[in-house]
Amino acid sequence: MAESAEALARRIEEASAEIVAFAESCSDDDWRRRPEGDDWAVGIIAHHVASGYDQEGRVAAAVRAVVRGEAMPAPPPRGYNDPAAERFSRFSREETIDLLRRNGATAAGLVRDLDDADLDRPFPTPPDRPPRTLGQVLEYLLSGHVREHLTAMREARASS
Repeated sequence: MAESAEALARRIEEASAEIVAFAESCSDDDWRRRPEGDDWAVGIIAHHVASGYDQEGRVAAAVRAVVRGEAMPAPPPRGYNDPAAERFSRFSREETIDLLRRNGATAAGLVRDLDDADLDRPFPTPPDRPPRTLGQVLEYLLSGHVREHLTAMREARASS
């Protein structure tokens, strides 16, 4: 059995709090820095994370489908992240931080509302990939992926 939904929700909240604290501590120069080998500035990455918690309702829709045993919703279109810099650059740091807080709390609440057994439900994966559970997917998407981006953002600031 996977860990409890409450434990996973707490880890999502911790990752969210870390990225919010980092974003709040950024100078204007930090916000514009790009991690080595990345096309996105720190501020764009922060907004990508904030949007990724919700992805226009796609995460919640996928969770509902797995829990109910229904067909998965359509994935984001190919290249969905490509125009991120254009879409996200118009948001201020304050707007991005607010979105990080709001959507991070929503993501944690989504997980907290699940039964522990829901986390063990199989998540549809392509045949060439190992099987994963809903809990594993949520762990990666809402905590692990956030921390990966946060590491890159910290490295960008440290390289100044």
